[in-house]
Order: sequence, then C-alpha cells, then structure tokens
Amino acid sequence: MLSKFLSCFLLVSVLITFSSVKSDEGFDCKSPAKCISLAGYVSPNATTYSSIASLFGITNLNFLLGANSLPIGTSPSKSVAAKETVKIPFPCSCNNGNGISDKTPIYKVKAGDDLDHIARDIYSLLITYQEIAEANGITNPDKIDAGQNLTIPLPCSCDPVDGNPVVHYAHKVASKETLDMIGKQFGVPEKTLLDLNDLDNAKDLKAESVLDVPLTVCGSMANKTSWEYLSLGSNGTSIGSMVNKCPGGSPQASPSGPSSSGSSPSGPSPSGSPLKSQGLVCRSTAISKCKSVAGYVAPNATTLANITTLFGVTDFNSLLGANNLPIDTPQSKSVAANETIKIPFTCSCNNGTGISDRSPVYTVKAGDGLDHIARNIFSLLVTYQEIAAVNNISDANSIVPGQSLRIPLPCSCDDVDEIQVVHYVHVVPPKGTLEMIVDEFGATEESLLKLNNLTDAKELKAESVLDVPLRACTSMVSNASSDYPLLLSDGTYTYTANNCIKCTCDLNSQNWNLFPKPDAWTLYCEPSSPADVKVQNWQQCPSSQCTNVYVSKYLYDRSKCIRLYRSVVITTIAMGTIWIVKDEFAALEFLAAHDEPWLTAL
Repeated sequence: MLSKFLSCFLLVSVLITFSSVKSDEGFDCKSPAKCISLAGYVSPNATTYSSIASLFGITNLNFLLGANSLPIGTSPSKSVAAKETVKIPFPCSCNNGNGISDKTPIYKVKAGDDLDHIARDIYSLLITYQEIAEANGITNPDKIDAGQNLTIPLPCSCDPVDGNPVVHYAHKVASKETLDMIGKQFGVPEKTLLDLNDLDNAKDLKAESVLDVPLTVCGSMANKTSWEYLSLGSNGTSIGSMVNKCPGGSPQASPSGPSSSGSSPSGPSPSGSPLKSQGLVCRSTAISKCKSVAGYVAPNATTLANITTLFGVTDFNSLLGANNLPIDTPQSKSVAANETIKIPFTCSCNNGTGISDRSPVYTVKAGDGLDHIARNIFSLLVTYQEIAAVNNISDANSIVPGQSLRIPLPCSCDDVDEIQVVHYVHVVPPKGTLEMIVDEFGATEESLLKLNNLTDAKELKAESVLDVPLRACTSMVSNASSDYPLLLSDGTYTYTANNCIKCTCDLNSQNWNLFPKPDAWTLYCEPSSPADVKVQNWQQCPSSQCTNVYVSKYLYDRSKCIRLYRSVVITTIAMGTIWIVKDEFAALEFLAAHDEPWLTAL
C-alpha cells in the first residue's frame, strides 16, 4: 500500500522520480514457468475482432476466435459491441514471484496519449498506469512521446491452485459486482477467490480492480472457455486443444503443454496440413458417379435463379423437377427465408467418400470467412473444415476476395439394403428428432442409424448433416449413358434423351396402375411436349416407335407403343429413333436383339 501511495504522490507532484518504487505488478506466480492465460477485455467502444487482435498483438485470429468459442473462419470484421467482453489469450511469463504477459501486447503511443488514458480508456483497466510505467522503465509518466512503443504487462499466472492445474483468467471487477456473483459466473468457490487474491473477506473487493479467477481443468479442457487451436506467436510453441465437456456439461479448454501435431481435429491449423473432407460414406464399386439431392434451407428470402447460380445448377429444369414444380415456373419465383429447396447435383465417389463433382464453386467476397460461407451462405450443408480441406487451405483466415472455392457437398451412390436409392442430404434443425425425420421422408429409423453411424436416436445433433436414403423409381439404363443411373425419388420428375422424354416417379399418379408390378417402383416415361421444353443437341425429337420390339412374346406395333408410355427409354442417337419399352425385361430382350454399336440406352 505504501508503494502505491508513493507512486500516486510522485505522479501528482512531478518533483522527483519514482524509479525505485515497485508497483503490485501481475498476479502471484511462485514457480518460474510459461503458459497461456486469459484476460477479459471489456471493449470501451464498438469495434471488431480484427482491431482487438491488433491491439493485443494476436497475429493469428484463430487464437482469439477459439478463446471466445467462435468458429475458426469467422470473419475478422465481426463486430464487437461497446461494453462487450472478449476473452484475450496470451502467453504468460513468471519471474520473481510475479506473472505478466510475455513481451506482448505492444502499444504505439499516439498524439495526446498519457499513461492513465492508455490504461483506462484503451486497455479498460486490465493494467494500471503505474504498471505500464514500471514495465517500460518510465520514471516520469507524463513524459511519453508519440510513436513510442510501450509494453503492456497484462497480469497472469501459471501456478496450480489447490494442487490442480488451472487457466488463470484476469477479470476486471464491474461496478456493483460482488464476489458471490463472480464465483457463480465462473464456477469458482468464494474461498478460492479470497485466498488467491489476498482478500480477507468479500467486502474487500473493489470495483475496477483486476481479480485472478482460476478456471478449473477437466481432462484436457479449462472450465468456462474453449479454443480449437492456439499457438504462441512469440516463440512458435504450438498448443492444440479440443473442445470437450466436463461431467457437469460445462465447455472446457486446456492450454496445457505443446502439441506434437500443432493442430486440432476441430479446425485447420495455421501451418499444418488441411483436414480431410468428410463427405458421406460411398463404397460403391459399380457406380462412381450418380445424382444426389441436398436440402438447402434458404437463410434469407431469395429466388430460384439466385439458388441456381449459387449451386451451379446449369439445367434449371432439373431444379424444377427435383422440387416437383411446374415446368413453366419462372426463375424469378421467390423463395422465403427458411424455406427448403432440393438441390440436384452430381455426386462423385472416391476412396470411400462421396462429395459433389467439381461444383458448386463459390467466389469469395469482401468480409467473407470460411465459417460464414459454410454457415450463412450454404446453410451448414458443409463445414468450414471441409471447404478448407478440399481447397487445400491450411489457414482458414487466408482467403481473399475473388478467390474461387469449391464447395464439397456430401453425397453417396451406395445401395441401401441392396435397394437403389437417392441419397438426400438433410441438415438437422433445432429440436429435430430421428422420429420426425422418419415420418417426413419415409426412411426407417434402423436404416438412418446404420447409414449415419449412430448407435442411438439420442445421438442426433442439431445442425449435423444426415444421410437420408430416399426409395427411388428405377429404369433400365445403360452405364454408358450420362443419365446412368436414372433414379428419381417419389414426387419428382426429370427430362432425358435431350429433353425429348419426360420421366416421373409419382406413387399417387393415376399412371401407377399401368405397371405390371406397381410395387416395383419403375419410372413412368413419355414423350415430352415441345411446348414445355426446348430440345437440346437435336433439331427436333425423333419419332417414338416400337417397330420389331417384342415384349413378353407379344409384338406391339407403332400405334400401340405411344399409348403404353412404359418405363424404359432406349435411344439410338445415330439413327434418330427413340423406343419406349414396357419394362426392364423387355428392355433386356430388346438390347439382346439389337447389339449394334450405335445403340445406346439413355
């Protein structure tokens, strides 16, 4: 107390120096060590995470984001409101019984600054002007110069508490805040706070003082805070931490000891290899590419045209068919916020994993971060880690405006229980349950659990991506066809054979009873109307005929063929002829009898 009194007296009088007077700098730290500590910075004004990172000398934004439980990839321009508290991670160095930040942050004096203004109005009293003066060897606090660099000695410690490792958190006591309130906020016993801060009783606590709050360690994580990846920029030491939970459910994080890998499974490291994209399981050897569908929940009101552009859908008719919208629906049709639009896309399976085949591609805009792109633009159909991995991005904060990013939508081409299906990517909504998903899509709970590696329905998590197998109408299509395998889920349609044939899967259609086996889920196909769609690649659609096609030992002539409108489309591109055949057995019979090289099934 005497030293503080002398320091204040000398500052006012400015008659003699106080270079020999020591302030109560830092927290108690009895054993020489270095570690990571945290400080609760109450922002005096509205600002951004980027500005705070610069103020505290944090060279990699990931450290700051992780300490505040924000996803790596969050935009540096993310706003911070006035009086909002941001947790600052920093390296702590213990010497001579005191712990202060290790050579950081550094503040560059501006015109009009004085030490009290810097301590109070810039660093929100995490330190005092006396501590800044002492750390920088300043004998007269009124004599600082614009452009001068000042070390800011944030208080910290590396000491265990009651024999247990902790993360020391520097907390500035707010006006009217009590020790009881602080204890409840951070889950720390009042006695521990009293002992650690040399307080006789709770009434000794003073507003604007800095309190040492020990955040307890559970397993490998520290109570009440978390970060996914942390590295000491001052000495290159890497510390990897994974988000975890204590038995009580509180988020935990641990900055205990260097990591051999230098990265965390939760996010791309600043210097390590990118993570492997997850996708969906796809072990199919017979099919390497197929059509999948993703359920895109529009984050804001938009139009079908904008969604088509976002996902790189080149055939607008395919989007209409996937959503069972009339073929004359305009591209300007509005889509409400939170409305789900089914996105058809090509799936590619490699090395046991299925992701979208080279699309969509997103062009980075100013202010974008990978998490923003994944969460707010593509509605969590992908994670920021998956975007980073597929684009070989090792630092999630290194993207620049104009950069093209491939978006790896998860997908699969696998059969389920030996049945061909359309794999539908579904983002689980808040409060969504497996039972609700079963009711909505008609899949069985058993198949959903097995397909998504879940042992119990309770393991389903909101915002996770679920692989939902949709039973499909099938057709006999050559594997040389670009449409192979031609699969449609119930309530959808598509155009094939250069838009000359429309195929539909509709269990409620009056045409369903035309099939020999209605439960066989076979596509219903018919010539398309020239008024509905424009022919592609051909000047006009060839005539549809059944000449010399034997079906179940019966010969159908041309006049009967068009009226049958059965399930299998066989096209001869060179000869300009389309056959619509009754069922897959007839198609096999037909193909066996017509093995000319120009014959292709579409």
